[in-house]
Amino acid sequence: MVQYNTMKDKDENLDFCNATHKHSYISQRWSNIKRTYGLTKEEYLELLYKQNQRCAICGSKGQKRKGRQRILPGNLEVDHDHKTGKVRELLCMQCNLLLGTSKDNRIILTSAIRYLSRHRT
Repeated sequence: MVQYNTMKDKDENLDFCNATHKHSYISQRWSNIKRTYGLTKEEYLELLYKQNQRCAICGSKGQKRKGRQRILPGNLEVDHDHKTGKVRELLCMQCNLLLGTSKDNRIILTSAIRYLSRHRT
């Protein structure tokens, strides 16, 4: 067990640990994006700024997920075609889930639009 002479020593060590963890998380996140989608950090940021840092569907800036550390700029997810693996654009969590739960099926999504139109309030 580490012994500290002063509270300041303990705080400095905690700051160092937090900074190291944050750096490690960011590095791992970029690595995961590269491995999963084939996007470099620069390509992700290029997409993000090309979209004006907004979701390609609803235009929101995205939102932080509860209980999940979101350090990347934009809080937007990489959307891709599950058949081809090709990256499409960046989406907020809700829009990404919408496409995912509908399995990118245009018939389901069109039917959902008609359903909502019938039940307007």
